[in-house]
Amino acid sequence: MFSERWTLMREMIDGGLITTPDRTLTHTQLLQLFQAFLLQVKESEGMVYVVPSENNGALATYFANTLITQLGISARGLDPAHEDMTLHLALLLNKTDLLITLSDLEVSPNTLGAAAMAKEQDVPLITFSGGQRDNPLVELGDLNIHFDKADQNLVQTGQFSLIATIIESWFFYETPPHFEPELLLTKIKTQTLPTGLRI
Repeated sequence: MFSERWTLMREMIDGGLITTPDRTLTHTQLLQLFQAFLLQVKESEGMVYVVPSENNGALATYFANTLITQLGISARGLDPAHEDMTLHLALLLNKTDLLITLSDLEVSPNTLGAAAMAKEQDVPLITFSGGQRDNPLVELGDLNIHFDKADQNLVQTGQFSLIATIIESWFFYETPPHFEPELLLTKIKTQTLPTGLRI
């Protein structure tokens, strides 16, 4: 049973749609670009805001806490309990920040509103989504990660695995931490990624 779920998750991650506004990326390019956004925030002393859908609050908290404790990047997971997240973001967002939305199968008003606010304020935006590809978040971000599966637990587990891999393969540790054997994606080697994004 478990081996079947791991196989499904591997297939989902391998077949995920990873895009910028003008191109489709490989997994290696995804990790490099994601880390470039994080490094930009760290160097400019900005803040990473993680806005989850109603089902992804625990993952947002984990991601924000890991960014703080392991990478030394200021981060905050915003509680999806508020009906209108845009008011809070309008007061918080600066151009040195990074906004990450975490959505699984359903697009929530929180993640859509947060994405719209990031675009309006010209703040870099990374989106995670799942389910049907007509999900509007798929095309809103400077970097978009979409898993085309109608299985909420599988999508959330895939997102967790990808986030853990991004943290684990971080090149800019002052003192590299010890990690357990690798998860689903292999570590990557540094290479130049041509992109027109503002990083």
